[in-house]
Amino acid sequence: MEGTLGATKRRILERLRQSPADVGEIARELGISRVAIQRHLRDLEALSLVRYEEKRNGSRGRPKRLWRSVDAEGPYARMCGSLIEVVKRNLGSEMLVGLLVDDQCRRLREGLDGLGGVGRERLDALVRYLKAQGYAARVVEEDGTLFIEQLTCPRLGLSSQHQELCVAEERALETILGLPVRLVERISNGGRRCRFEIGAKT
Repeated sequence: MEGTLGATKRRILERLRQSPADVGEIARELGISRVAIQRHLRDLEALSLVRYEEKRNGSRGRPKRLWRSVDAEGPYARMCGSLIEVVKRNLGSEMLVGLLVDDQCRRLREGLDGLGGVGRERLDALVRYLKAQGYAARVVEEDGTLFIEQLTCPRLGLSSQHQELCVAEERALETILGLPVRLVERISNGGRRCRFEIGAKT
């Protein structure tokens, strides 16, 4: 069934597979209007892929609709979380980060093969690749400092519980770009985006 869904519906579904969210959260993270998100959610609900529960914040005000995935792939994130726990318990957090970095670097190198050289050209190629993988990624320059910003986190549920995923992403970007990288803001820590400072001073 999923193969017949449009790209936006697949992005919404994948986001909800990580953790429940309300319309505002989904709209903000995916960079799509609330009206469009509501329309896509109704379509996904009609296909029995998502459902919502109403959650009250205190005794006053309208309850908030919290949407979640109910499709067959929903347990995938829980399985990944269990595997991460096993590796961390048996090999330690630093070894887990090392394994994640190796995997991410391998995938990034494959995706960037022939797409860019060094410096800003390499950075722009990396962002194009991340966007093709479903990240709302962009390069931002402020006062001469470059940042990679990701407005979505496809692994939000897992990243919220396992910060090793964020540490590994920071180190993988540093390896691929050949420049110091510092993660200065995280969605999984309550930020509006994941923001990586490029050429960060240590």
